[in-house]
Amino acid sequence: MTWVTVVIPCYNAGEDLKKAILSVLHQSHPKIELIIQDAESSDPITISILQEFKDQCHIVVEKDNGIFDAFQKGIEKGKGDWIYLMGADDQLASEHVIQRLVQYEFGNQYDLILGTVENTHSVSQWIPKTFVSHLSWKMYWRNTIHQQGCIYRKSIFTRHPFRAQFKILGDYHLHLQLYLAKCKALTTSLTFAVCKADGLSKKFTWPLYQEEIKIKLRLLPFPLNILTAFAAMAKFGLKKIIPRAIQQ
Repeated sequence: MTWVTVVIPCYNAGEDLKKAILSVLHQSHPKIELIIQDAESSDPITISILQEFKDQCHIVVEKDNGIFDAFQKGIEKGKGDWIYLMGADDQLASEHVIQRLVQYEFGNQYDLILGTVENTHSVSQWIPKTFVSHLSWKMYWRNTIHQQGCIYRKSIFTRHPFRAQFKILGDYHLHLQLYLAKCKALTTSLTFAVCKADGLSKKFTWPLYQEEIKIKLRLLPFPLNILTAFAAMAKFGLKKIIPRAIQQ
């Protein structure tokens, strides 16, 4: 039976962490390993939750160099053939998500299995309520895979590990590499998770676009890298001109 490793980075996540943990522990698939990478949380609520679940998951308390460094640390400790990455404020969409995933073709022909994510608590009109992941040429222009709408074959992280230097768009750096390496993805209609869309990568700040430009200049051939870097600057300008905040 297929083993799946779920990795959750955590730092002072509070009550949301408990919901995330329970959504994994309540999965119907029996072969799930949950690894929580805690960056030395000081919040009493978070510490209490970690203590509560210490016998039901693998909790590692150590400093990290950002969320993608924490993901990579957890991945390297995992024993699953497949890796699912969650935020501490995300929840799997139902108790049968992993079971339904393993019913898809998990043979050697696919490197990723993709699905849908429902976004909540959005801070921007630019964020879709439903994000449908796909791996296509559009990856040149933007990240077309929602990290929580994807399950990865573990071996891809040996070839393409997360780079701690990318604090905001480490997932885009990974996904663009996978597209360029012609990795094979199976796209499904399954809703993987419900995610809070209020994190740093959803606020469209200049540091985000700086990372996007750096990634494109590094990975793409000339002149495509220059063209897409200018497109990234144009996107930033557009989102500064058009109000992006959702009226509450």
